[in-house]
Amino acid sequence: MRLSPLSPSLPKYPGPYAVGTFELELPLPEHLQKTFGDASVKTLLVRLFYPTHPTATGPHPRWVGKGDYTLRGYARFLGVSPRIVTGLSYLGLRFTELPAISYAPLADLPSPNDPHTHNKWPCMIFSHGLGGTRNAYSQICGSLASGGAVVCAVEHRDNSAAVSVVNGTDVVEYISIKETTPETIAKRRNQLAQRAYESCLAVEVLRGLNDAESKGVFRRTDLDTLPGSDAPSPEELAAKFINTLDCGPGRFIFAGHSFGAATAIHCCKTTESLLPESSTPLKDEFRAAVLLDPWMQVVEDSKSTPLDVPAVAVASEPFQKWSSNWDDVVHVLSPTKTTKNRLFWLRNSAHLSQSDFQLLFPTATRFAFKATIDPHLAMTLNIRIAREWLRSTINVGDEPPDTEIFNHTATGTHLVEHPLTS
Repeated sequence: MRLSPLSPSLPKYPGPYAVGTFELELPLPEHLQKTFGDASVKTLLVRLFYPTHPTATGPHPRWVGKGDYTLRGYARFLGVSPRIVTGLSYLGLRFTELPAISYAPLADLPSPNDPHTHNKWPCMIFSHGLGGTRNAYSQICGSLASGGAVVCAVEHRDNSAAVSVVNGTDVVEYISIKETTPETIAKRRNQLAQRAYESCLAVEVLRGLNDAESKGVFRRTDLDTLPGSDAPSPEELAAKFINTLDCGPGRFIFAGHSFGAATAIHCCKTTESLLPESSTPLKDEFRAAVLLDPWMQVVEDSKSTPLDVPAVAVASEPFQKWSSNWDDVVHVLSPTKTTKNRLFWLRNSAHLSQSDFQLLFPTATRFAFKATIDPHLAMTLNIRIAREWLRSTINVGDEPPDTEIFNHTATGTHLVEHPLTS
């Protein structure tokens, strides 16, 4: 969506539903506030993407969010003057909108008599990579929501986001870590632990929205009033989620890109409960994982045990050629008695091909990262793989089978499947 003819735009989501969206920033009770090294978790910030009625209308959120925080954050991330970036943003990016409708009502559940649909909306947690934000993967998240899922995109406050703002005032800046030393390894471990904790809290957000009498981490009275002060009717909006989400133990899907994919792997292996109110091991919350360019260096046991939840992974060409990382990806996806895993990579793609960046800045990505694949084709292939794998493996989505996506002759020479053996 674009408000200026010069602003880069994001394509319409491909599924049968339109997509609604809103942000939640939830304060944590004092006993759940935690510190991980130099970073802390006092609130949780997420953006929800969810199915809404095809005829829904309303405003669209800006990709950069409110104020100049995101623009300045990306300027620091890229090592460019914030004044230059914020000034240039008036030529276009500042006006780029998500193709999702702010505060649209959640769609009605499909008819329970239709054998091709589910009785409640599947739930997914999405974790961003280095330099990401809650909006940086809106095309992936919104596309999966348009197929019939509720996606909760977490903005991590571990200094890995380009920038994050707590309570509208406290800025958590990106910290670049380039060297590998005992100190930087400890920092990455703290980041991974914090990301797992924030992801665990995101699970509880969806449960709180689903439960009319929520007595968990997030109380119903908090959730009813927090979709935003400018929401037309926050209580009515939140009420639409009651008893509609498939969010019981072992029912969540975890997806992520790069560090976010590593976060997904870590959470799907964590055998401890991270909340005092729960005795459920974090790994037992998830039934599947979607891994986009997993960054395996930060996963402590990547060489030891394969995942025991079904997973699909899609890699860019640079990550497929990174032999040590690729070997760890292949190992972690080794088939077990309980998994049906698949591994793909895209020729001529870049690490950013799975985020919004290649769609928003195709020329820069092409020259800086040698990504010669059409950015829309790269995104489409990633989305189709995830949607069809979820449909065929765990029966997620309200769309007909996409049988051609795994057919080499139908997808051209870009998509390559790597065989997995136990």
